[in-house]
Amino acid sequence: MIPLSRRLNDANGQFAGVALATLHLKYFQQLLAQFHIGQEGAIALVLTDRLMLRIPHVQADIGRQMPASPLMEQAARQASGSLEQLSPFDQTVRMINFDHARNYPVLVAVATGKDEALGEWRRGALILTAVMLSLCAVIAVAGHFLIRSMQLRARAEAGLRQARDALGTANEKLAHMARDDGLTGIPNRRYFDMRLEKVFAQCQRIQRPLAIVMIDVDHFKQFNDLYGHPAGDECLKRIATALRSSIRRPEDLVARYGGEEMVLLLPETGAAGALCVAETARNAVADLRIVHAGSDAGQVTVSLGVAAWTPQPEDLPLEMLNAADAALYQAKAAGRNRIQLHGS
Repeated sequence: MIPLSRRLNDANGQFAGVALATLHLKYFQQLLAQFHIGQEGAIALVLTDRLMLRIPHVQADIGRQMPASPLMEQAARQASGSLEQLSPFDQTVRMINFDHARNYPVLVAVATGKDEALGEWRRGALILTAVMLSLCAVIAVAGHFLIRSMQLRARAEAGLRQARDALGTANEKLAHMARDDGLTGIPNRRYFDMRLEKVFAQCQRIQRPLAIVMIDVDHFKQFNDLYGHPAGDECLKRIATALRSSIRRPEDLVARYGGEEMVLLLPETGAAGALCVAETARNAVADLRIVHAGSDAGQVTVSLGVAAWTPQPEDLPLEMLNAADAALYQAKAAGRNRIQLHGS
């Protein structure tokens, strides 16, 4: 039983008696038993310093003096608060919240077992951890396959690039082989014939002049007989290089026409310009000063035949080529190491 008393005053405020009442603890037991506090939870009702009520109910603890504990020490200093404490009764670690009743020496403390309170959270955390670890494993495996796939793709792309580069190099080599003379490195006759057809048709269409310069190395057979074919090959290489240096415009072309014959193709160039280029080419070969004991000049020289006019609709490329060739033979017949313009 919990005794309750209250002073009574009369109308003048004078003492008129005391009202007494008692509260049966069973009422509080029934009231507090409605709260779900778990298997390790507890509710305690402390009157002054003695335990008056405990949920779950333990008869032996009722009326026992509360031992010194962190709860009692903190409750002595604070009206309310919370803490963790090892229970002096059942040795269970509990999380405790307490509060003092207003105007009465009553302390109410509600405790829940720490393990029990955190158990559900821990189980959820374990499940979440397992799920996250599984997800990480899946991501790791997927990442491994993705990286491997990317590496394979990168290697495949590198292989394709190498194959493409190799194919490009091979095509370029084939193009050079199809275009250039294997000995001198300048374009060959096949390429010259293709360019002549194209340039002749263009100059014919726009009515612009075109020039062809046929070039022949003087006494080249004697040079080979005197110095040997390797020396003859080297001589042709040097002459080709000199002729290439004698032209300046990108559209101009020097090619090996066959044997010791070479040819210049000069688009949009009249007779005067063609003669100037021909003289530059002749001097470039002379400046090589290649010794030739079988030549009257004592060195390698060239003869040049020039044909230049504006192609008319009825003209053919072969006609201009034959004209330049005829001029070349005129130059050789006139003593070699000279230039002859067709029709002059």
